[in-house]
Amino acid sequence: MRIRDCLATIQDRIRNEYEHPRIGSEQLSWVRQIADAIKNCPTAKKKSREKRGPFKRLAEEAWPIANFGNQETFKLIPIELRAGNQPFDAQMVINGSKEFIEVVGSADGHLEYLSARMLNQNGISFGTTRKSADELKELLKKREVYAGETVNFDVELERKRKRLEHSIQKKISHGYTGAYHLLAVVRLDLGSEEIDTLLNPLKLRFASQTIFKTITLFEERDGRCWRLFPS
Repeated sequence: MRIRDCLATIQDRIRNEYEHPRIGSEQLSWVRQIADAIKNCPTAKKKSREKRGPFKRLAEEAWPIANFGNQETFKLIPIELRAGNQPFDAQMVINGSKEFIEVVGSADGHLEYLSARMLNQNGISFGTTRKSADELKELLKKREVYAGETVNFDVELERKRKRLEHSIQKKISHGYTGAYHLLAVVRLDLGSEEIDTLLNPLKLRFASQTIFKTITLFEERDGRCWRLFPS
């Protein structure tokens, strides 16, 4: 297949198949199929790194929702991704009632340089390897200097917590009505001790919120999920 043809084929497939209803486990299989096609198409790799067009929605919404849906609770639940401007990114039907999934990101500007370098090595803008995450953690622990700034691992961990708290609180303040699940996306690259350091304050912070049925933290590099609420 010619390069231009493979790009157009992948873009068309994302646009045409994006909103097809699938059970939770099938959503992840579909996203991985698209990811495999991207890896074999040089121009699609570039567009995916830049998160342009349908690749942006695939990376920032479909990838986290697919992993959320692959949790044991939702594997057999029909989930439909949504590409429009409605106040949710996916909907699912549980016991005959519609419930909604909203995705929120947390800006990670201090890691842009390292992230871009790793994206160039791995080829797509989501689902990077565990090895790359470990490498990033070691770089931060060694206080590697990039973009004129020294990054301390503990300081970066606190920055992540504050960004997450701000992003989640902003969504809560919108006052959603109905059964909503919030999916907060972040790059963690942490070991179990550091994860607890990050998660426990967030669990306490949002323990009494009443807007969302669940709040889940999603780590975008390898698809891990942690429940923040109810904890």
